[in-house]
Amino acid sequence: MKPQVSSRVYHIDALRGVAILMMLQGHFIYTLMQNEVRVGSVYEIWKFCRGLTAPVFFTTSGVILVYLLLRKSDVHYRKLRVKKACWRGLEVIMWGYILRFNLWPFLFHGRVYKEFWKVDVLQCIGVGLLLIALIYFLVSKLPDNVFRIVIPLLAISVFIFHPIYFAYDYSDWPPAIRNYFTREYGSVFKLFPFLGYVLVGAFLGSLYTALYEKRKSLFIGGLFVIGLLLVNFSSWTLQQLYYLMDVELFAQVANNNFGFWRLGQIFLIYSVFMLAEPIMPRLKILNRLGQHTLTVYIIHFFILYGSVFGLGIDDILIEKKTLGPYAVAGGALIFIVVVSWLTLKYHSWKDSGYVIKRYAIKKSS
Repeated sequence: MKPQVSSRVYHIDALRGVAILMMLQGHFIYTLMQNEVRVGSVYEIWKFCRGLTAPVFFTTSGVILVYLLLRKSDVHYRKLRVKKACWRGLEVIMWGYILRFNLWPFLFHGRVYKEFWKVDVLQCIGVGLLLIALIYFLVSKLPDNVFRIVIPLLAISVFIFHPIYFAYDYSDWPPAIRNYFTREYGSVFKLFPFLGYVLVGAFLGSLYTALYEKRKSLFIGGLFVIGLLLVNFSSWTLQQLYYLMDVELFAQVANNNFGFWRLGQIFLIYSVFMLAEPIMPRLKILNRLGQHTLTVYIIHFFILYGSVFGLGIDDILIEKKTLGPYAVAGGALIFIVVVSWLTLKYHSWKDSGYVIKRYAIKKSS
């Protein structure tokens, strides 16, 4: 089927916007709230929702890349999109390391702290984008349906073989590499199983180009049903495969079924946001934030964690984990407003060419 060129899909931007706001409040509350109040049903609900943020980001990154890649069949267009995806992947990885860089030990002692090598969400997303671009490059001469088959098979493999990756000993690997595969040395995220969500997102992005315009009801209904099945029956199915095939790996995945369980929830969320597409263009601020999530992430990291200069809220202004529930909730709201305002203001200046115009005026005078 020939891909169709469609207008902007607003619910993807809105979903990214919701996810980035969830990330802002999640990081603020987790960093500053007292340990003593981390109990009760409200906290457990918050913790569950916070756990959805990263998988949604990983999935949506793959969706956007492949949707933009496959929505036109022009060969020249797709080559440009692949190149752009590679540069974007490298840019995201670069920012992941910049935000972990501490300037002062480098200036005064000529070295970097080991925290610099810790892998966070940006590095994992960047690697995912590069992998998708590579896979498409390898199968680009074949029909798009080949890509639609290879990508989900790889994603399922990532989730199924996770116990093997988890149990492997990476202690002899160089820090710059091993931190992508294990959290034992301080990494916040690792490639497995989170790379699987980027690949699933790539598969969804390919389906958008084929189904979203002409078979939207089928697409939404299918995602909703598959989401329910994954949430409620994926562990049971894996157990049945273990009994049937006597493969211990299936039992291990069933007993720690994070990957497929979260994936089902993501499918449900996507189906709900698709249904709400008619109202999404009205949510202008949310859509704009969803279009500039990298900027939001960078600004929030500098403010909350200090990043390059070590002057973050968690180190300088407030001692970690000292705020009560009401104070941390109010602080999170202020934090969201400030970071969102700075992001929108920055891109308003950037889009209007304010910096370039100012520079040109000074140079001419």
